[in-house]
Amino acid sequence: MRNRKDCQCHRDRGSNPGCFIPATSKLSVFSLKNKRLETGFHGEIYIEQGADFKLRCDDNSITGMDEITSTCVQDSQLFIGRSLKNSDQLTCKDLNKLSWATINCPNIRITSRNRTVIDICFDYVNLITLFSNHSMNHLDLNSTKDNTTKPVFQSADFYFGRLGNKDIENLYKREEQSKTLSSLLGENSVYLPSNSTYLTKGHLTPNADLDSVDRNATYYYVNAVPQWNGVNNVNWNKLETKVRSYVSGQSNSIEVYTGAYGTLIFGNTSGSPVQIFLYSNDADKAIPVPKLIWKVVYDRAAKKAIAFVVSNNPFTTEAEIKTNEICSPELKECQRWLDGFVMNITNGYIYCCNVDEDFTGNVKYLPGIKISIRPSRNKDSNPRGCPSGVKTGSRRLWLAVHLQRPSHTHSSCLRDEDS
Repeated sequence: MRNRKDCQCHRDRGSNPGCFIPATSKLSVFSLKNKRLETGFHGEIYIEQGADFKLRCDDNSITGMDEITSTCVQDSQLFIGRSLKNSDQLTCKDLNKLSWATINCPNIRITSRNRTVIDICFDYVNLITLFSNHSMNHLDLNSTKDNTTKPVFQSADFYFGRLGNKDIENLYKREEQSKTLSSLLGENSVYLPSNSTYLTKGHLTPNADLDSVDRNATYYYVNAVPQWNGVNNVNWNKLETKVRSYVSGQSNSIEVYTGAYGTLIFGNTSGSPVQIFLYSNDADKAIPVPKLIWKVVYDRAAKKAIAFVVSNNPFTTEAEIKTNEICSPELKECQRWLDGFVMNITNGYIYCCNVDEDFTGNVKYLPGIKISIRPSRNKDSNPRGCPSGVKTGSRRLWLAVHLQRPSHTHSSCLRDEDS
């Protein structure tokens, strides 16, 4: 018999009338009176005593229905229809999905709960993601995450057998990195990975930007680029934290674009410049290591945006970075953002600027952002943000096709000979 008066959930830190349901990847959506439910401090969602609430899975895998209504009985016990269920018995399979879109950019989307979570602009000629795009708000940031276990990164078949008998997971291993860079630069190169300096998977859309259900959507290799560990662990991590702190104080959603720019170049043991790739053999090279990694924080409602640029080269110099800036640093506007950053090369030299014609003139594949644009100082019309030997294509109408490979003419950046 349904007991709506005795629904009590007990936790070590005290008792509350109502129930605390674990908010894990097993359950995709909780809704109560068409509102997002508040989360507690241990990955739990609080349900008031006797309240009905809805559960939903992206692929309708709970009961074959779009959603179901549940009622708290006691502790983790729920009434679903006429059956008494434990919340731990409810699971959602294949929560996050990827699909191709037959336009230039973005051309991959990662979905969860029948909605887009991350848009990806993927250059499948060079096998590198040019940018990711996601929205975030203070409600997502209040959704506590259980980070005791992290999902394994998935390739999702987006690398098309281009990597020979190797998979992308192995390419990120330090031993494999050393072999690849040795073949490119020479066995005695000073740029070879070591125990203290090596390439790692640099999240573009970080898991902490999303709510406790959607965060698993970030664990795809198309949502990562090769990033030096010192850069990733210090200033890049600090930038992600700063963005979340900013969003937590905003009432509206904020869009975030994060991407790669250019290809890192080192001198080989003979002194010749060589582009650096995570994969290289005699016939093919793929997954270029970005020269720069950037992040744009965009308030669409206020028509305001700011761009951050981080050097992905722990061996460069500050003078070289300033010579190759892709936008004019706005020190006055950026001062509050960059407070607390470690301004050295190993940890990722960082600067920020307006999203003006300097920035968009270089990062040509960035989608249109409606803000007040300042006159450009850069008259170069070449798309220098694309990997070497490719150029941007025109925009096309969006059409999502699940796991269907597009033709080469749908690339975000096309080789010159293909145009």
